[in-house]
Amino acid sequence: ADIRSNRRSRAVSYVQQPDEPAPQVPGADDRNSDQND
Repeated sequence: ADIRSNRRSRAVSYVQQPDEPAPQVPGADDRNSDQND
């Protein structure tokens, strides 16, 4: 049950914290471009 709660909390955090994906960060974008290339 604890793990389940944690998972849910994590999901909420992920949704509430747009810092994880950070698709607007120039550094991340550059990195993505490099990886795609």
